[in-house]
Amino acid sequence: MVPGHGVFIDGKWDVAHWLRRFVPDIEEQIRVAIKEYASSEDALIVFSGGQTHQEVGRVSEAESYIDAAKAMGFKPDPKIILAEDFARDSFENVLFSLCRFRQVTGTYPEKYVVLGFGFKQERFVNEHRRAIRFPLERFEYREIPERTLETEEQVNLERKGTIPQFRADPYGCKPPLSTKKIERNPFHQVHSYESACPEMAGLFRACGSQVYKGPLPWDNN
Repeated sequence: MVPGHGVFIDGKWDVAHWLRRFVPDIEEQIRVAIKEYASSEDALIVFSGGQTHQEVGRVSEAESYIDAAKAMGFKPDPKIILAEDFARDSFENVLFSLCRFRQVTGTYPEKYVVLGFGFKQERFVNEHRRAIRFPLERFEYREIPERTLETEEQVNLERKGTIPQFRADPYGCKPPLSTKKIERNPFHQVHSYESACPEMAGLFRACGSQVYKGPLPWDNN
């Protein structure tokens, strides 16, 4: 899974100000995903990200990543490379991409790999994976070597801001996390994943500081 960070449109990236210097790293995420997984008979690539940018219209981050791959000279195979068009934050990147995989294959992945920035690894592994109780031995966070060095400010914001927020609110259902999701859904998109993946319904409804304890499809598998 490649989490979206912006929209590629008209040959350029529309990203948040702090991410502009990371555009080469975003493109490296795409490059690594396609080069190393697109030829595998056992893997699917999921680009995950919704229609988060009102100023560029109804273009999802995920679909624009496929456009970016084409602009980089790749020919993405739609049977192998999927778009997950509804995620509004990193937790939904994880949760929704699992359901998108299930929609296409009829099952859940034996191994789940995230291709992402190094300073976000703790958030994905310790918070998001824990929130959905996905087995650690089947979950891998693969850090993309960053061409642009992360700053101390970004690392501190992650460790002192985002991670504690998800630790207190693992499903992002209360402010400030819920507020961010509303802001990142300017077209009021509503997903249908709960009906598509009824085995995960409890996670889509989960709210509160405690980890969801109901049955999940990857329990004891």
